[in-house]
Parts: sequence; C-alpha cells; structure tokens
Amino acid sequence: MSERQQVTAIRVANVPEEDFERQVESENPPTVTKLAQQGTKPAPKPVVDLKGRDPGEFNRSLHFVAEFEDYQRAIEKIDIEAILPGLVEAERARVRKAIAAIDAVHDRIITRI
Repeated sequence: MSERQQVTAIRVANVPEEDFERQVESENPPTVTKLAQQGTKPAPKPVVDLKGRDPGEFNRSLHFVAEFEDYQRAIEKIDIEAILPGLVEAERARVRKAIAAIDAVHDRIITRI
C-alpha cells in the first residue's frame, strides 16, 4: 500500500461508522475520495490570530511594539527633575545626541502609522 493510500484509508476510517454505512449502502454511494474528505480532521485554529501576517512578520511587529512599551515604562519611572540638574555638559551633549537620533526614528515611524 502506498503512503497516499495509507493516508486515504486512515481518513476513510475516521468517518463515523453510522455515517459511513449509511452512505455506502445508499443508491448513490460516495467515492473513496469523498469519504476521505469527510474523515479529514480540520487543522487546529492557531492560538493567536496573526491578522493575515506570516509568523515572522507577526513576531517582528510584536517585539517592535513591546520595545516601545518597555521604553515608555522605563522613562516614566525616571525623576527627570532630580536628574537633569546633576548632568555635566558632556552628559547633556550625549543626551541631546541620543534624543536627536530617537526623534529622527520617531518621525519616520509616526509618518507611516
């Protein structure tokens, strides 16, 4: 028996016995292919709705959003008023440079969403 025949036989065997007997004994019995289709188990529904995206794209999007949310939570915890007066000029320059880079990325994002 070929692999394909084995798969078909298993699918036919999955048809409930009463349904199988009723159909086979009818005046117009179904083909083996039709019976096999009835015995095919539907693929399980995914646990998460990917909204039509491939899994890789879904994963990248999920992590992208999580990075922003993590950044939001981290920055909200900082007491800016307590930290800013203690920065020396070199640190202020580094912060300005980082903010400029972040702003550029944010501008690219906000114009596309």
